[in-house]
Amino acid sequence: MAVTIIRSSEFERHFRKLPLKIRENVSDRLRIFVQDEFSPILNNHKLLGRNKDCRSINATGDYRILYREIENSFYLLVDVGTHSDLWG
Repeated sequence: MAVTIIRSSEFERHFRKLPLKIRENVSDRLRIFVQDEFSPILNNHKLLGRNKDCRSINATGDYRILYREIENSFYLLVDVGTHSDLWG
């Protein structure tokens, strides 16, 4: 089944500000996500609290990608940033 990924304006704004190497890591992780959303390298997990409708995947050791599944195989990238940027 084809996967559709939409980037929110907040995700795009924060993505553009990331260092080039981190942007490359984010793009690599999204390629893995499209192939296998629960690949162990992504550490895909459900969030709690104000982001309880989102999930998080690892882009690097400290950078995370927040996303929400809108429908089956249709995803919205909500935000991207360091752990402290997103929850700090």
